[in-house]
Amino acid sequence: MSQKEKRTIKILLIIVASAAFIWFLGNLLLDFLSYKKSNIVMNENIELKLNDGELHFIYSHPFDDGSYYLKTKDGLNFEKVKFDLNDISYLYNDFDNNVYLLSQHAFSYYKITKKGDDIVENKIPFPLTFMFKDQNLEVFGINKDIQSNTLDVRDLKYHKKYQIEYPTYLSLMNYDDKYIYLSNDVIDQEKSVIRIISRENGEEVKTIEISSTATDLVFYKDKVVAVTDHFLHFIDKNTFDVMDVSYPLSSAVGEGDKAISINNKLYVSYNNKGKVSILTLDEKYKWENTINLDINYGSGKFIDHQFFVLEQYELSEDAGGKLSVYDITEDKVTSIFLPKQDRKVQDFVLTKNN
Repeated sequence: MSQKEKRTIKILLIIVASAAFIWFLGNLLLDFLSYKKSNIVMNENIELKLNDGELHFIYSHPFDDGSYYLKTKDGLNFEKVKFDLNDISYLYNDFDNNVYLLSQHAFSYYKITKKGDDIVENKIPFPLTFMFKDQNLEVFGINKDIQSNTLDVRDLKYHKKYQIEYPTYLSLMNYDDKYIYLSNDVIDQEKSVIRIISRENGEEVKTIEISSTATDLVFYKDKVVAVTDHFLHFIDKNTFDVMDVSYPLSSAVGEGDKAISINNKLYVSYNNKGKVSILTLDEKYKWENTINLDINYGSGKFIDHQFFVLEQYELSEDAGGKLSVYDITEDKVTSIFLPKQDRKVQDFVLTKNN
């Protein structure tokens, strides 16, 4: 082979290598644009009324790294960011519209920056069971071990900071000016209780046993309502007396889940044979109405006068999930499909402009 032929082959090899390198860089850039931050268009011709709010979604896998954070203001245009995390099960938004990524097994939780393209890690000694952040009160449920959980409280109004040990498991809470109301499943005794803690001195003042795990704690008139699968437990905020109300539907067909008070009526979401029903309780604690919706019951949340239901899809489906919104005041359902990813959608929150 002549020197000229060798030089020609060498030049061709360099050209091929350069082309391959450019192709690699191009795909790397596309991967960055697709997974680090990108925009997706879905659900054309569907108007989703969010009242100047923004929906946030998290897609994650228990073991495989790579979680996708998506947000949308209209259900049409989605902005997507990929974070190098796994096992993100929940989202939480605080009083200042900060959004947090939570895991029930990790020793960290993550705050998403206001731009939405990065996260700030907060290391913790044990995994969280829940977190709550308001302007004057911060409460964390800490899963210390299989036998005990810790309630960690920072109360700025009363200038208190304390921890209380409880048997596992602490699931959720609510509060008013005087008390913290805490849902506690005492697993080794197979019972569920609501613990009432004085904000003024940080001491428990009352323990009330309820029928089963509380899936929601809301306020209705002068009472705290613990929502369980088969009963509503109304706890008087002054006397701590309890009134139990069963659902109008047979306990064999489903279970209660979430509740909200609107215009002196209590609305309760009910998993009715896998479909959503909205039950209405009047001021006299009588069931007034039942609305059956053609929505598969998934993860539900009342936000203002709307009930949001997130339905998780299998990875083999054409979409990543479905979000249905029932407007109580308009008696109307709007549904949107979520972008498909290689992870399942886990949770959502709605933030509002302050």
